[in-house]
Amino acid sequence: MACAAGTLYVVSQPVESVIQMVKLLEPLAGSFAVSIFVTGIIGAGMSSVIPIAMLAPVLIGDYRGRRVDFKSPLFRILAGTAVLFGLIVPYSGANPVWAMILSQVFQIFPVTLVAVAIMYLLNRKHIVGEYKAGWLLNIGFIGTIVFSLLIAYASVHGLNQLIAQYF
Repeated sequence: MACAAGTLYVVSQPVESVIQMVKLLEPLAGSFAVSIFVTGIIGAGMSSVIPIAMLAPVLIGDYRGRRVDFKSPLFRILAGTAVLFGLIVPYSGANPVWAMILSQVFQIFPVTLVAVAIMYLLNRKHIVGEYKAGWLLNIGFIGTIVFSLLIAYASVHGLNQLIAQYF
């Protein structure tokens, strides 16, 4: 939805609701447009919800050096909280297209932080021993960090322009 909204906006066909996206799919898919779109949305949602719900319990288990107990109260509370967090947009009545665009804009910032953290850790011989990063890997990390910063700048700049247009 975010890609369609951004792409079609340039050609003066702004997508601001889910219904508009289904209508844009109708010439290609005909009466199956709604079915295809709903199947895609459910697939996208499920492929995101499952790893998000499992992320915190798996990280905590890894940090503690224990196997994750998928039936423990902690796992159920953390997974349930993650799933409930995903319902904020539908229950708040927010525009799903805007929510998806915002989530994509802010997703680049953790990528930058993770790349910096991994580069830092891989360059500490007392942590990784003989597997310390070489110059080629460090060049790759620097390229990744620079690229993510450029994308972050472009994302924030584009978001500012979009907000200025609406407000």
